[in-house]
Amino acid sequence: MKLFLPFTVVGLSLAVANGALLPSTYSGTKGLHELAKAQGKYMGTATDNSELTDTYYLAALKSSSEFGMLTPGNSMKWDATEATQDTFTYTKGDAIVSIADEMGAQVRCHTLLWHQQVPTWVQSLSKAEMLSALENHITKVMTHFGDSCYAWDVANEVMGDDATYRKSFWYTTTGTDYITTAFKTANKVKKSLGLKTKLYYNDYNTNTVNAKSTAVLDMIQTLLLDADIGIDGVGFQSHSSYSDTATTADMVTNLERFTALGLDVAYTELDVKTSSTSPSEDEQEKQVTVYTDTVAACQQVENCVGVTIWDFDDTYTWLSNSAPLPWYQPSGKGTALVRKRAYDGIVAGWGTSSNTSESTTSTESSAAESTTASVGGEAYTSTAASSATQTTSGSTDTTGTSAENSGDSGASTTASSSTETSTAGSSTTETSSTENSSTGTATSTASGATETESTTSSSTGSDTESSSYSSSTSSGGAETTTSSSNTETTTQSSSTGPVDTTSTAGSSAQTPSTGKSACASRLRK
Repeated sequence: MKLFLPFTVVGLSLAVANGALLPSTYSGTKGLHELAKAQGKYMGTATDNSELTDTYYLAALKSSSEFGMLTPGNSMKWDATEATQDTFTYTKGDAIVSIADEMGAQVRCHTLLWHQQVPTWVQSLSKAEMLSALENHITKVMTHFGDSCYAWDVANEVMGDDATYRKSFWYTTTGTDYITTAFKTANKVKKSLGLKTKLYYNDYNTNTVNAKSTAVLDMIQTLLLDADIGIDGVGFQSHSSYSDTATTADMVTNLERFTALGLDVAYTELDVKTSSTSPSEDEQEKQVTVYTDTVAACQQVENCVGVTIWDFDDTYTWLSNSAPLPWYQPSGKGTALVRKRAYDGIVAGWGTSSNTSESTTSTESSAAESTTASVGGEAYTSTAASSATQTTSGSTDTTGTSAENSGDSGASTTASSSTETSTAGSSTTETSSTENSSTGTATSTASGATETESTTSSSTGSDTESSSYSSSTSSGGAETTTSSSNTETTTQSSSTGPVDTTSTAGSSAQTPSTGKSACASRLRK
């Protein structure tokens, strides 16, 4: 069984002594992916090659009970795979795939098309040459990775913060042809090779119904629903802030606009930034609420297949001067990881109390219905409320940045039943997106705790995507993380979840080995 409780005790004493980061109080034996899997979904994390030299980080990453999906933060982008025209390098991407294979996880491959981290030789081409280079790149990269990829982010962030097409070199040279060419080529490769990989569009500031998410919806309906073009899902990056006020209901409403088109949806780059590396207790509790509300939204939407956090250790976050993730290394890189209170927010979002390993079903305002789903050949049955009421009064979303380069009011949450009602639409603003390299249902009593990743019709932010990796460490007690997977068979449903190859039977203690992943700078797109 997992030795989480001793870690919690040590972390608690140090947090109290230093006024540092609040420790997790979760005493259950099931990890985050096991909790998600019980709902017919997955829990994943981004990672990157430079972090894989940190043996403590790598040991935690390889915990199949915590993560069943890995996203390479930078190693599959254009600059990493085809820096020189028609000369392809896959070593770094293969390394991430190898780790996923070793731990029985799947891979969300990221990304075939983006306006950042693209070699200059591409940007100087004519329209015909550019589209030809794009077709060649997608064909070669998809062919190499094949069905190692559960899904591909075919196109990333083509919509600007002003809810119009981003004025990138792609757009100024080809108009929208580069978007349709990317999906059409990916679909052609998928069909010709008989791949099962899902084809996704991915963007930030789209978590609620707002101008940008509506523009993305319109783009999909206008350009991508043709059978010859092919799109299977939409990724909502969800780079959020502790001050976000969007509710679970706000996010559910938005997700269901996309699932109504027959598409899968997923939260693909979730993190919740704080104002510093040593945020106040109140700020951390609000952060917990945002995590809970976001994960709960996925839990409640049948075709939301899973949630990926944009790395899991504050040491390797792309967000400088922040403590946005569920783990940290109090003594710095290459030392033991400690779970934070943010971890409990994710636990609660999947429908489990921080003080128990048992799943709790929502009993608010509607009769619970029993559903059965098959994920990876395993049947999951659960009773989940067919609807949850959620209250919020005009929530506003403010996510500071969407990071994919460098390393992209809440009340505290208690797990057990979902009680949230939405009485007004939420507006969200996210100022920038940097995505480069270096890297069920809980009761949420906030008048509007939510996600910071969508923009209003007039966007204020600029999308800055550059690689700037920043490691943030916090003081506190070092903990060794040992993990094990325990079998779990109950809970909720999603018939569209990914095939899960992770074995959850038995317990296997994880001890530090070698490896560290660098998703800090831009693990997000």
